Amino acid sequence: MKKHIITILFFLVGISVMGQGHYIISHVFNPDQRHYYVGSLAEASGSVYQKLKLDVFGGIFTGTSSGTSSYSITTRSANIINVNKTGGSDSGYELKVYKNGTKYDFVIQINVSYVSLFVQSWLINGPLDQITLAKPIDIVRYNPEGKTDATHWFTKKNMLATDQDGNIGLGTLPPQSKLDVRGKIIAKEVEIKINDGADFVFSPSYSLKPLSEVEIFEKENRHLPDIPSEKQMQENGFNLNDMQIRLLRKIEELALYVINQDKRIQALEQENRQLKTVQP
Repeated sequence: MKKHIITILFFLVGISVMGQGHYIISHVFNPDQRHYYVGSLAEASGSVYQKLKLDVFGGIFTGTSSGTSSYSITTRSANIINVNKTGGSDSGYELKVYKNGTKYDFVIQINVSYVSLFVQSWLINGPLDQITLAKPIDIVRYNPEGKTDATHWFTKKNMLATDQDGNIGLGTLPPQSKLDVRGKIIAKEVEIKINDGADFVFSPSYSLKPLSEVEIFEKENRHLPDIPSEKQMQENGFNLNDMQIRLLRKIEELALYVINQDKRIQALEQENRQLKTVQP
């Protein structure tokens, strides 16, 4: 009998309280109780001074979900949710917003079975000229019935994200490389490590294409040999390291063409001077 009771308790949905403002949501497979209230804010206006801070760790506990999502939410003048994710996947849930009268309710919605989340939520008040304790939000079950789903009314901005492999994403989720940036980068200095340069162009054994062949290739393909076409770069982008070496190679080839042309000009000038000396 004791074994059966333990089994039944395991397959229920539960909220455990660890301390003030610290909660663990364990959801196994109950489809009727998958919404959890994490806070509210008033409708957007210039007089809204409250903000919501929400941290969620975990995900599907039968997998490798070990990521933490931090949400910074405001409705002052605009509805904005800034998201920072660290440590990889936090799958199994999503943050929903419901219009409830003159306020917005923020709700964690569980989307799959076997999810376990560590949740902390705080309401930040202002403007006050004092130091106060952050007010923790009591995490409770939520019934969205009769309320308007307003999730799409909020602008969600992915600020910073890291995954379990150490990849970093700015403005994108999940990151696809060690540094994945979706936007403009301004830097005072960028150092690129390379394995090979383009000095092989100056080797005596290097075969420099005749300019006549380069002209034929350019007319047929509308780009230089060994350089991707505009269409290829638009579709696939290009590797900055590789492209820098390719462009350097073209500059060095151009230098050789100029040197060869200069030699021909000097030879022609010498020939012209010799012809002038033999004229009566």
